[in-house]
Amino acid sequence: MIPLKIIPYKKWYLFAVLIFLLSIYHQAIFHVLFFDAQASDLEGLNGEVIKFKYLKGILSLNNSLFEFNFFQAFFIPLFIMFLGYIYYYLKNRYCRYYLGRTNLYYKTIKKLKLQLSAIYIYFYYIISNYHYYCNSSW
Repeated sequence: MIPLKIIPYKKWYLFAVLIFLLSIYHQAIFHVLFFDAQASDLEGLNGEVIKFKYLKGILSLNNSLFEFNFFQAFFIPLFIMFLGYIYYYLKNRYCRYYLGRTNLYYKTIKKLKLQLSAIYIYFYYIISNYHYYCNSSW
């Protein structure tokens, strides 16, 4: 069996998860950083309450799910291409010495495909659980 520790570019997986989450919640981050509760058009109103209600609307399940699906449409093809490159990399470098043993070679290639597809599934499983956890607290 191919151990997962030989899969290259492991530090980029966490980076990809963070980029995906930042792209989903970028509106909320900008809202927290740049919303002016003391603006002149909010005179006579409680700006902090408006800021919190607006933030709650941005982080609502419907809006977050829309953003999740929107950015997922961009990240799925990129992630599939990245996993395809990893498959090609490992097939040519790690599995090359199995060429003389036909049965082991094809079993190893099949295990490699399954492991790389499991990485993709775990990636979106982690993001979905984080997404659910953030929206269940409201």
